[in-house]
Amino acid sequence: MTVNIDSINRISRKSRVRGTTLLEIMIAMIILASLGLTFFQLIRSSGQMMALTSNSFAAIHIGSKVMSDLYEESRVNTTLLEIMDEFPDMKGTDKVVEGQSVFFRFMKDRKPPWGIINTAVDGGIEKSDGVLYDQLTPFKVTVFSARIGDKDGTDFKKHLAEAVIRVDWKEKDGQGRAYSVVAQIPSPLGAKATETSALVKENELADKIRETLFPDLTGKSLDQAVSSTGCDKDLVYHIGKIAVVTNALSDAMSEIGTDLKNLEKKRKPLIKTPGDELVEIQIQIARKTESGASLLYNVLVELAESVKEIRESATPDKLQDIPPMPFSKGLKCFKTLSTNIPKWVQDAGKAYEWLLEPGFDLSVSMREKEFIRNKVLECHRLLTALEAIPDNNYLKLIQATPSSTQPKPIIELKKFQQFVLSEKAAMTGKNPFLEKFFIREERLSQSPKVLTTAYPNLATIIERLNGVLWSNAGTVTSLIALHPKASKAQK
Repeated sequence: MTVNIDSINRISRKSRVRGTTLLEIMIAMIILASLGLTFFQLIRSSGQMMALTSNSFAAIHIGSKVMSDLYEESRVNTTLLEIMDEFPDMKGTDKVVEGQSVFFRFMKDRKPPWGIINTAVDGGIEKSDGVLYDQLTPFKVTVFSARIGDKDGTDFKKHLAEAVIRVDWKEKDGQGRAYSVVAQIPSPLGAKATETSALVKENELADKIRETLFPDLTGKSLDQAVSSTGCDKDLVYHIGKIAVVTNALSDAMSEIGTDLKNLEKKRKPLIKTPGDELVEIQIQIARKTESGASLLYNVLVELAESVKEIRESATPDKLQDIPPMPFSKGLKCFKTLSTNIPKWVQDAGKAYEWLLEPGFDLSVSMREKEFIRNKVLECHRLLTALEAIPDNNYLKLIQATPSSTQPKPIIELKKFQQFVLSEKAAMTGKNPFLEKFFIREERLSQSPKVLTTAYPNLATIIERLNGVLWSNAGTVTSLIALHPKASKAQK
């Protein structure tokens, strides 16, 4: 039998082609499977990265929100850092949802689809708030803060704090993540003792002094008038300043009083139906009254230095050529106005407290209420630190009635205590920050010394009032008696 070599070769080549093709197919299938697995892993990883990016984005916003709230809290409640030091749990790790974080009482996202939060009710994010609750559930917040300078120091750094906000959360796979934001925030130490506020410009004061003390010397400057009369220049300046400024202050306070009466007239028909307009008018009344107390304080503390100069340098001989009427009138006005400061402070506190009545729940925001509470407490603290009440330790007097032999208190002790205790009770279980705030306030209210230690700026105000203003006001009668012609002029 003859073998066809060409046929065998053709068959062999066909076999080799079939074998190669099958191998290639197998290799292709392996490559495809690998690519599929890689693609699947890529999709899965992409989903994880998208979730991580979404959570990271939320953490950035949460950190910014908490820092913003911390900034506001330090402005409204001026000893925030001291409160946080006294209550370490406030620096603990808090859940954002369910009101557990003291910094999420006032979420801005109050409209659908992020949930609706009632502005008149304390609390954070709850299940009823919808999608917002689910999105914020994984997150927790921790606050680290410290005053940069010594609170008893004179450096401006005592009013600055460094704050670190740390946001922690877990991804769906259980992996923990964290984001931190660091910033410096202003953190004042209570109501600042405002510097003096001039009613009369310094460049106009000399001419007004000349007009008041030497009205007959028209056309002459103060220096020329002093030279022609032979009076002591420095003494004339201080006496004239008191006369001119107290006159301007009396006019300013009368104008404020008129404005308040007009506002009260506008308020009267609105009282039966509380609303935004009534709130706006009452806020104007409160601020106007507060500005009156502040104006009295600032101007009279400045004038007290002039009274001191008169006390130290005045003699009957030096006073005899100075007109007695403006001399005695200015000093008497200084003394009378200085006694009005506690009353204006009390009225300002009452005006602010008026806005905390239940009828204003829907018209006054929670943030405004915190500001108002702080204003009320500022008034209470000042009057207490001034010992404008019969007893220093008023915790003992909550149920007691002041003796009839004691001076009538500027502000009732019971009222102060009831305000603090009722506000603390209202915040219990609802607002952990304010609850601790009033716990601290209750403790501080035990004595003027404790108050002034906790609020360094309050100590400055008390020192100026007691040590500068009222101590000099107490010498007015004896100063007037020094003038040889003062008693005759008064008759």
